[in-house]
Amino acid sequence: MESGWGIYLPKKNKELNLDKKDLLILETLLENSRATLTTLNKITKLSKVALINRLKKLEKEKIIQGYSTIVNIHNLDYEMITLMIKTKMTLTEKEEFIDYLKQIPFINQIVTPYSSDWDFMLRVYAKNKKDIDELITKITKYGKILNLELLYLDEWFWKGRNNLFITLDLNKYQKKEDSSFYKTFQKKKIKTKYDQKDLEILYYLSNNARISYIELGKKVNLSPDTISYRLKKLIQGNIIGGFSIMIDTYMLGFTPYLLNLQIYKRTNTSKIINFLLNSTKTTGIMHFKGSWNLQVYFLIKKPSELKEIEEALLKEFGEDINNYNFIQLKEQPYFEYFPREFTNKSNKDYKK
Repeated sequence: MESGWGIYLPKKNKELNLDKKDLLILETLLENSRATLTTLNKITKLSKVALINRLKKLEKEKIIQGYSTIVNIHNLDYEMITLMIKTKMTLTEKEEFIDYLKQIPFINQIVTPYSSDWDFMLRVYAKNKKDIDELITKITKYGKILNLELLYLDEWFWKGRNNLFITLDLNKYQKKEDSSFYKTFQKKKIKTKYDQKDLEILYYLSNNARISYIELGKKVNLSPDTISYRLKKLIQGNIIGGFSIMIDTYMLGFTPYLLNLQIYKRTNTSKIINFLLNSTKTTGIMHFKGSWNLQVYFLIKKPSELKEIEEALLKEFGEDINNYNFIQLKEQPYFEYFPREFTNKSNKDYKK
């Protein structure tokens, strides 16, 4: 199962009605997908058996798509780059192009938007200029590329709480260091030592954040106590920024949208970011270098909510914004937050 930071974009639109207990479970896991059954019991007042049954149901209905780990790629000395791609491909050629892109190393995410300007939004990790040059060569070699724009990530603001309109303060129920709260991933490096075992741990956690110390230890040949120690160090060193879940937003009645912002008066960028983060509709913001310098992610219930966001934003910062556009996200054909290339191992080397 592919997992990681982001939203799941399904091909089918089927909305399910969940009760408040289900929403509390989802909200807790959005903030910290490693939350224990004891913590969930305190929050929901459900027995552990009832919680297990509800979790199984949420997984079976595919509302929960995976339990993921938020990794600060910058502190592993990698860049996160977003590529906006416009092509002159047919629908069949676009499907073949997606299969081609999946084979490129260090691909994080492929998204197809409803947009006349762009056919694909691609995220990839690169270590240096050579990696970026090789990436562009591989993509353009495929042919029929009309336009390609690169956006270099500067800051990443992830907001994994209160998106489901359920107010929850996880501080009351567990230690803060074990949770994934509002985070800012900046380019400022923190000198944190890590080795090959740590990268393997990050890989398995990114695919299943709820994996136990015992099971994880078996996969990487370390004791549970050593796993616990290393995990704590990765959190304290800001390599692990938190734990969350991937959810099927459509089945909860939400539609994912992306807002691109081009801000000329950069001195007010921080104010604009904080303004948008205060919205319950916002799930995350990426601050880029370059002309289009902000991408904001929203979960929207009704189209009128987009108008409310637009009017409030322009009323407050209209003079600072040169250009903007809203894009509905269509599908996510691929997502692997922590590609296995980080560990220098092939598929066959991994224990199932």
